[in-house]
Amino acid sequence: MISKYYKTFFFSSKFGVLYFAHVFLCDETFIINVCNSEKQVIGEVRLSCSDKRLFYIYNLFMSDNYRNEHLGSHMIEILDYLIRDYECKNIYGVFEPFELYKTKFDMDKLKDIARKFYHANNFLIIDYIDYVRNKEMYNEIKRSHFGASASQKIIYRNFVPEQYMFNELGNVLVHNSVQKRLGEIESFVDSKLHKLSLKVQ
Repeated sequence: MISKYYKTFFFSSKFGVLYFAHVFLCDETFIINVCNSEKQVIGEVRLSCSDKRLFYIYNLFMSDNYRNEHLGSHMIEILDYLIRDYECKNIYGVFEPFELYKTKFDMDKLKDIARKFYHANNFLIIDYIDYVRNKEMYNEIKRSHFGASASQKIIYRNFVPEQYMFNELGNVLVHNSVQKRLGEIESFVDSKLHKLSLKVQ
């Protein structure tokens, strides 16, 4: 399958450093590559439409050198924007803490980081036994979503954002917090992918 360029998003870390994400579309899968100013990929998330009722999130990670800069949360905001026109607004994935960061942390530390990240971004972390006892609460979830092992946890979120955080400016999407930095954004553009014609709307 061939990945096709889809869109570019610009945003900043909590320290004001500018980053961008190139989004590609491969069949029914969005591939989001988060890059630094040297255009090195420092994070990635993939989102697939698993069926008409749910999106599946996987391969979510951020380089350990870029932790605690709110870049992972911006990836989730990009997912919000990407699925805005789909009827489905539900997303799930397997709770796999080791996928969050390419790091040497031990598993207990990674689990703690993962829980804080998902809770901060409005994901539920659901144990299989909790699902069995409260199926009426999770009517969009199927038993098969827990994978081969019923001991797994899954992450689940209903996407109902009150406001999308990105606005179209020319050929790219710019986070609300960096709309006044168009000069810097222009210097980030990879001319091999597309040319920009930015105008503040």
